Amino acid sequence: MSQTPAQPNQPNMQPYCVEDDEIDLGEVFRKIAQGKVFIIGSMLLTMLAVAAIGVLWLAKNPPSTKHSNIIRFNFPTAEQGKYPSGQRFTRNDIVASVVLAKVYQLNKLDQLGISMKDFGAAITATPYAPNAEFIKAKYQKLLSNKKLSQTEIAELEKKYTAELSAAQARFAQISYTSLAMLGLSDTQIQKILIDIPKVWSETVIQDLGVLDLKIPGGKFFQPERVDAYEYIQGVQYLKDSAKIFEDSLKQLAQDEVGGQIRDPETGMVISDIQAQLNNLKNFIINPLVPLVATSGIARNLDEAFAYSENKIQQLKDQIQTLQEQASIYAQAIKQYRLQQTSNGTQNATSQGIVQYGSDFLSKITELVEKQKDTQFRQQLMEKEIELRLQIAELKNQIKELQRALEKYKAIKNGQEPALIATVQASIEKKLHIAKTELMQLINSYQRIRDLRNQQIIGHTGALYEQASPEILTTSDLSSRLKKLALIAVGLGVVMLFIAIMIVLIRSRKPNEAKQAA
Repeated sequence: MSQTPAQPNQPNMQPYCVEDDEIDLGEVFRKIAQGKVFIIGSMLLTMLAVAAIGVLWLAKNPPSTKHSNIIRFNFPTAEQGKYPSGQRFTRNDIVASVVLAKVYQLNKLDQLGISMKDFGAAITATPYAPNAEFIKAKYQKLLSNKKLSQTEIAELEKKYTAELSAAQARFAQISYTSLAMLGLSDTQIQKILIDIPKVWSETVIQDLGVLDLKIPGGKFFQPERVDAYEYIQGVQYLKDSAKIFEDSLKQLAQDEVGGQIRDPETGMVISDIQAQLNNLKNFIINPLVPLVATSGIARNLDEAFAYSENKIQQLKDQIQTLQEQASIYAQAIKQYRLQQTSNGTQNATSQGIVQYGSDFLSKITELVEKQKDTQFRQQLMEKEIELRLQIAELKNQIKELQRALEKYKAIKNGQEPALIATVQASIEKKLHIAKTELMQLINSYQRIRDLRNQQIIGHTGALYEQASPEILTTSDLSSRLKKLALIAVGLGVVMLFIAIMIVLIRSRKPNEAKQAA
């Protein structure tokens, strides 16, 4: 039996299978279709879970509703942060605690279970510009130019801020932020937002006098007191009242509005009133003082005597106080001059004969400091002179009162003849003329003052007017729902891809198990 010759070593001739690395999209989609229930269910469950969490979040943090009242200021000085009187003004004045307390009581909010603290926290006053969007769009367009340098961009941003601030200067937005389904009704909130600026305007006008210049009204003079006082006292009261009135007229005359207004009843302007007051002082009031003092005429001799003695002592005490103050100012001026002389000597010694040095900035600084020194010295001297003038005026009053005292003593001792009826009648007549004319001038001044205030704020009688006929209402509910919707959709999409991956992985494992078998 013959053997088959051995064959050389040959490789095992089994078929070779090459794996196909290409993805069969049709197979992928078929597998996804098979697991569509799982995929869609997972995505929906995720979105429902987000919605459920959102509902719980909204329940715990209810959406807020913002009601806003837009007002426009009637007084032009609002742009400068001042009331017409020159007092400082800010939007926070509108929602000051004293204003909100009055509104709280007016609307009886305590009976509705709302605390003053919660009410105050819900109210805000913020700047408002009706054309803010237009201004923003204008500068956004300008800034979109890519060729702008950093300097030009900074300049445009500065102009934008300035223009927006100017647009906001005449408006304010008063807002009440409340929780949905809690607190006040929309009608109650609207009334509150209308009451707030009304109460603010009334409060600052009546209590703070923000429409008035810092000058008195007509109440500084009460004519009935002239008849109630002794002659010597009544004449001095007239003189003091005329001085207060003179200062008030001077301030109103300097006001750019008040100085031009004409009294509709008399046709006088402030300068006319000043001229008539000057005549009244020179020809009626001032001559009455020595006349009453030297005549010794009194309604009641004992009362006149007691008043004169007491008044003299008061004036002496006042003079002593003023003299001490004037001495302090005089000493301050002297001390200041000595100090400046000492400093100047030291500077000259340290710097030599060169007064300013070589640097230009040093020269300017030196001049500025010198100007401040001059102004300071001038203020000290003016104050000292003012006190000296007051002292002189008081000494003059004492002289008049001492003359009156001598006459009263002489009359009481029987050294003077009986009061001359004609002199007393003359004094009574002049007192009547003085008080009547002074009151007429004050009334004219008061009318001009009132007209000045009306012209400043218009004829509304208030510091503001409604800029919008309706109360604006906005809520953050829609923005919250949009946010929740975006989160739900986003997580749903993420879950969609995760579910697809899970389906594909699951479908691949059975195929691998078959191949292994």
